[in-house]
Amino acid sequence: MNQKMGSRNTAIGILTALLVASLILVSIIYWKHLNTKDALQATEKKLLHLNENLIPSKNAKITDLQKKLEKEKAANEARLAQLKARYDADLSQIEELKTTREKMVALNKMLYARDQTVSQLEEKLESLEGDFEEEKRIRNALSVELSSKDALAASLQKERDRNQSNIAYLEEEMAKGRSEIQRLHEQLSALRGDKEIAVSEMGRLKSTYDKLISDLHTQLKNNQVAIKTYKEKISVTFVDRILFDSGKATISPEGRRVLKKVGQALKEVQDRQIRVIGHTDDIPIMEAYRHKFPTNWELSAARAAAVARYFQNDIGLDPVNLEAVGRSFYQPIESNETDQGRAQNRRVNIIIGPKIK
Repeated sequence: MNQKMGSRNTAIGILTALLVASLILVSIIYWKHLNTKDALQATEKKLLHLNENLIPSKNAKITDLQKKLEKEKAANEARLAQLKARYDADLSQIEELKTTREKMVALNKMLYARDQTVSQLEEKLESLEGDFEEEKRIRNALSVELSSKDALAASLQKERDRNQSNIAYLEEEMAKGRSEIQRLHEQLSALRGDKEIAVSEMGRLKSTYDKLISDLHTQLKNNQVAIKTYKEKISVTFVDRILFDSGKATISPEGRRVLKKVGQALKEVQDRQIRVIGHTDDIPIMEAYRHKFPTNWELSAARAAAVARYFQNDIGLDPVNLEAVGRSFYQPIESNETDQGRAQNRRVNIIIGPKIK
């Protein structure tokens, strides 16, 4: 745009210079015309002077001079006419140049106004291009966002379908939950009843424990019996020598007297499991008894069975609640490296606890 303005200004400057030069040339021609006119007037005066003053002898020369002057006059007049015609032509050209200059000025103003309009349009175009790029960017962003939203909508539709399935599943689970709550309420009511029974049973179990402590006071004092209670269980442990002779599974008379006290206390226990567990040390069975008890397994199991059978036959306990187990020497409570430790490991353990369902 600046280059266009510079070109127009240069053209206007050239036209202005041509106009000024034309004006100067016309002025020069005009002054020459005046000088020529003055020269003709001076020549005419000179001719008149010659006509009046020169002698007749020189008339011929004067006549020639007159002819010459007339020729010069005619030539000057012709030249003057040419100069005038040229002057008129130059004036006409000057007028045309003035008109052209005015047109150029008007045109320049129009071009300037057009350039201003073009500049504004270019600025507006740049702004529109920027707006177009921004709109294009926004449209691209919206397209991406729309694609993302379409994907999100599809995902939400899938999630909705899953949620509907989950709702149906949860409704079904709620129905099951209500049934389960009802069952648990019923079970809670039963448990409350069981708790009352358990409290009553615990009272009887404590009574049994107290009776065992009282009846086995002497054996407890002599470390022949150990009685412990934990949670809902009572554990009565006898060293083997109080119940059995060495290497035998037949209950000794002293053992019967002690087991009778225990059996009488157990008769007060209702709905309890009575487990009799036989234990030995790790000394192999003596040669004389191996025909009957090849290993400590058989000896520990036979001693447990003998105690259980005594409770059933002699005391009258329900055999459904009795259980006989042999552990051999695999659950020691002391080291088998010493006589004292082995003596502690040779034992019969009676556990009174809840029934195993």
